[in-house]
Amino acid sequence: MRSLKHIRVVLSLLFFFEAVAFIVWGVSAPRHSRVAFLAQVLPSSISATMAVTAFWLVITFLLGRVYCSTVCPLGTLQDIIIRGRCMVRRCEARFHYIDRSRRRFRRLHVIIIYIAVLIAGGTAAAAWLEPWNWFGNMLRIPRYLAAGMTFGAALAILSAVVFLIFALLTGREFCNTVCPVGAGMACLSKASVMHIELDPDKCDSCLKCEELCKARCISIKDRRIDNASCVRCFNCVSVCPRDAIRFQYNRNNAATPLFRSSRRTAT
Repeated sequence: MRSLKHIRVVLSLLFFFEAVAFIVWGVSAPRHSRVAFLAQVLPSSISATMAVTAFWLVITFLLGRVYCSTVCPLGTLQDIIIRGRCMVRRCEARFHYIDRSRRRFRRLHVIIIYIAVLIAGGTAAAAWLEPWNWFGNMLRIPRYLAAGMTFGAALAILSAVVFLIFALLTGREFCNTVCPVGAGMACLSKASVMHIELDPDKCDSCLKCEELCKARCISIKDRRIDNASCVRCFNCVSVCPRDAIRFQYNRNNAATPLFRSSRRTAT
């Protein structure tokens, strides 16, 4: 079970570097780097086939938002930034649970706004919000500046600043409150066949999982995991010292809410 995180990290880095190569070098990039583009939800549905989108809808229903943790380069970039922040400050990132009712409200607005922009004919604006294009525009900042595309460079720089602030201060909150793909997948991930589950009989409230949860979807106090917001990074599974959190099919019984432990972790 703990190996799930290592598998996720390897896959995410492979897709990330393939995506960078495809965007930066374009037609000169290795042919295999095109896989990173074809695996994306919205770009592939527009330029290639809807089969990829259908594939990810099925995978999300079965396994949850593994797309967000392995294939999306913008998601991997957030993980790199969070990891870099921890290395600079020589400490672990500490995150705390965000109530899922607030997230549902925000995600609904993201989906409504995105659909409204598309209906109104603002395809360029809608495309800018798509994670692959958001990632690509940030990488193309030097190209925009060299070509004298001031407006494009300004928008790309603004996107990079907004993204950096989100990643540094809120972890993976960008995926749950800004990204339209993440908002859409959350609707399926909530009822996914496989899900992250907490065993209340094993949990000793050490808070390691909650503090390392970049999606901020674990509440140890309430013994609750918001699987709609979970991006399946499997950090919680790998860090739990009592094997109380597992990626499984069956549901555990609800536990009586407990008071938050005063013990803090430094690992």
